[in-house]
Amino acid sequence: MRVRLFGPLTLAQVRDGDVVGLSPTSSFSQDLVVSDPTLTSTIAVPRELLSRPGAYLAKVDVRSGGMTRALGQVWLGRYAPSERTVDVAVVWPIALGIHRDPQGIFFDDVLEKSLQGEGGDLAGLVSVLEASGSAHFSLALEPILLAQLRDMADGYGRVDSSGRTESVEAQAPSATAAAQILARLKTLGKQHRVELLTGAYASPWLELLAWESWRDGLEQVQLGKLEVQRTLGLDSDLTGGFTPDLDLTTGTLNYYSQASIDHLVVDSKVASDIGEPIDAATTVRVRDLENNRVTLVLADTDLATLMQAPWNSGRLLAGLAAVLVERSGNALVLAGRADGGLPPPGYVQSTLQALSRLPGVRTCTLKELLKNHPPGSRPVTLRRQGSLPRGYVSLALHAALRKAHQLVNDLGKTTTGGAVVEQAYLLLYTAESRWWSLPPASPALGSVGLAYANEAAALARKELGKISLAEADGHTVLGKEGTIRLRLQNQADYPMNVEIALAGQDVVLPDGPVQAVRAEPGSTDVTLRVVGQTTKGRLTVALRAGGTTLGSLSLALHFVTFRSLLPWVLVGGVLVLAAAFWVVRAWRRRRA
Repeated sequence: MRVRLFGPLTLAQVRDGDVVGLSPTSSFSQDLVVSDPTLTSTIAVPRELLSRPGAYLAKVDVRSGGMTRALGQVWLGRYAPSERTVDVAVVWPIALGIHRDPQGIFFDDVLEKSLQGEGGDLAGLVSVLEASGSAHFSLALEPILLAQLRDMADGYGRVDSSGRTESVEAQAPSATAAAQILARLKTLGKQHRVELLTGAYASPWLELLAWESWRDGLEQVQLGKLEVQRTLGLDSDLTGGFTPDLDLTTGTLNYYSQASIDHLVVDSKVASDIGEPIDAATTVRVRDLENNRVTLVLADTDLATLMQAPWNSGRLLAGLAAVLVERSGNALVLAGRADGGLPPPGYVQSTLQALSRLPGVRTCTLKELLKNHPPGSRPVTLRRQGSLPRGYVSLALHAALRKAHQLVNDLGKTTTGGAVVEQAYLLLYTAESRWWSLPPASPALGSVGLAYANEAAALARKELGKISLAEADGHTVLGKEGTIRLRLQNQADYPMNVEIALAGQDVVLPDGPVQAVRAEPGSTDVTLRVVGQTTKGRLTVALRAGGTTLGSLSLALHFVTFRSLLPWVLVGGVLVLAAAFWVVRAWRRRRA
């Protein structure tokens, strides 16, 4: 067996995994005796071959009979004691996407397998984090994952292998496993060495929401905080946050700031769009043009690419060794994308164990790193633009979201709460998720996102349809000015705030063209003042909730005034006089 060593390598070379064209710096051979089809062998690399700190790549080839029988490679990191102490904050993302449909039925077994240690091994990951000793770290918890686990723990519906829907009781193994994971995360999150980070509820395309000027981004971050705190029973407010793709733009900064998120882990490439140079800082306080502020904790861009599939912890640690050689700072942040998949337990275990043993390295949470390495007191302006999702699935979702958002938002304006309104918003927020259109976008998965948008729109439309505009009374008005009465019928069991929009033809509206009305359950009468400019006029009445028209009437009005009656009075007077004349004449003739 021959081992060839390449290094020390730069961080860029470790990131790219490319040593093509490089000559090995050293090599050595070792004899092997193969007695089994599967060979396991420990190779000791002579210390003198790793003479300098940094990253190395060992390429191994096994030869027999003059032929190469096997090839392999291993990444190595050489660390040396240093006078400086480097604080390393690691952020582990815990996100698995959305796996239930708008009716709450789980359409695949991804979460069930993850709880059983298959696929994305959530159960194994939690076990490793629990057993990580004294290592400090941060967990980026996707709120909608906790919501799904909470639903599973209470018993749930799922689609079986034949496509039929079946019920799973709360006592079933998968339901109890979900409850146990939540309990373990709750215990883990209360340890001083662990900081929990929250994100927007359903991991939406925040840049899309900002581009539409919707408040949904802020409401999703607020709901995400509430979900994590409520599900895990946290006593204190969460102040740390994350974005699914480790990005932040000028348009989305306010969502976190206004939700009282103090610090946010992002990719260090975000710093390239900060208005002033920040040198090698790991933390920086930024603001937007409206003076919304948040502290950014910058995760190393190159190392972030090593915290994803194929999940090679040796390569990550080699990259870390290269960073410590190339840079002089004493703070470093390692973070993977929440939409990049769940890190395997073995990867997390080997990384945390190595970090705990490295000389001059101290693991910490983001909050601890900020305490030791605070940003400058003066915030700098972030000027970073994002991009909108593209592709057929994204465009179809965007169109459906616009319709659903209009209806749900209008429903929200009619009332301050209620289970139906809350359900409509949850459906809308879930439809806004990135998971439906992440590359490579799947039409099948995108159709579930569309179903959420359509269900949100249908629910809002049905609820808005419970209030209607009945026929009006008082079409004939005595005098030039008077009133007419409208009747609203509210079939909901809660009050609804609506608007009555008026447009008059030869009619003046003293109280203005729009009137706000609070319609209690049942019938509500509304009195409208009108002034006629002629004896006839027309009034168009529209019942609105926000931008949605719920019904309309067109009323023909008649104004009865003295001037309009004068010709008839004169005619009547003449007729009366004429009749009196003939009566008197007839009476005189009879007397004569």
